[in-house]
Amino acid sequence: MASPTENAAYFATAATPTLAEVGYYPGLPVANVGLHPALGYDLYPSLRSRFAGFGYSTPFVPEGTFTVEEARLDALKVWAKKNQEREEARLETEGELEGYIVSRAQHEAEFWEKALLLLALQRQIAEAELVKARDRTLDERLARKALADAERAEHERDITADPLKRKAESEALRAAAEVELVKCQYKKLELEKKKLEWEISLVGAMVETTKAERAKFDAERGKADAEKACADADKLRVDAERARADAEKLRTDAETAKINAERVKADAETQRAQAQTVLAHAQAEAAEAAAEAALHAPPPPGEMTQIIDQLTVMDPCVQGFPWQDSPKEGGFRCTGGKHFRSYADARKFIKRR
Repeated sequence: MASPTENAAYFATAATPTLAEVGYYPGLPVANVGLHPALGYDLYPSLRSRFAGFGYSTPFVPEGTFTVEEARLDALKVWAKKNQEREEARLETEGELEGYIVSRAQHEAEFWEKALLLLALQRQIAEAELVKARDRTLDERLARKALADAERAEHERDITADPLKRKAESEALRAAAEVELVKCQYKKLELEKKKLEWEISLVGAMVETTKAERAKFDAERGKADAEKACADADKLRVDAERARADAEKLRTDAETAKINAERVKADAETQRAQAQTVLAHAQAEAAEAAAEAALHAPPPPGEMTQIIDQLTVMDPCVQGFPWQDSPKEGGFRCTGGKHFRSYADARKFIKRR
């Protein structure tokens, strides 16, 4: 595929440029005219105009810039047109090639279908010929077999006549022997029958004997039951006497228990009376103890003053000291300290006077 640089219009600018021509960069060799000053290869036309004023102190657009760019644009258009024509030709060629390939594939498919049909026909022909050959061979084989069977039958008939005769005679002898054997078996069965009848009669006699023994056993069993009933009656009588004795004993025990209960009741009454007596004594002792405690208890203030006054009158101190209360000692002591009377003695003394 051709590039834009292959067009003749591109090389229109390849002549030696002047300062007024586009693409000339001061300070670069003449051989590098039209190339990028740093990279050393040509730029796209739309970018070359950006470097058109390179090397000048002020923005500058050289003459002929638009003319060169138009030439390059025309070259690109020509190149694009030719490229499009080549692509169209290539696509057309590829379409024709695809059509040829499709038609060839169709022809090959038809060819192989016909080849398959031909093979099927050839197979049917071969099978028909095989069946025909098989039928012909089978008929010949059957004919040979029938002839061989006839010859073998005739030969066997000639050979097996005497053996068959001897075999028939042996069969007759065997049948006679079997008849004699059957007669012997019949006689044996008759003897077995008589033996069975004798055994049946013997079993009947044994049954009668068993019945007689059973009757005897039943009689003995009835006798034993009667004796057992008598024994049970005696036992019941003994049990009744024992029950009566037990009843007498129970009655005696009841009377004894009644007597014991009355005795226990009397003992309980005695114990209750004793308990009441003990309780009365205890109450009396408690009352005495309470009275004694009351006598020994400190009297109240009013009684205290009354007792001191009565002691002063009835039992004055010989030395003339007055009586005073002494709670720690539980009584009265004179102030002199020699005479002392407890609360109980003082109360009893006053009561006696």
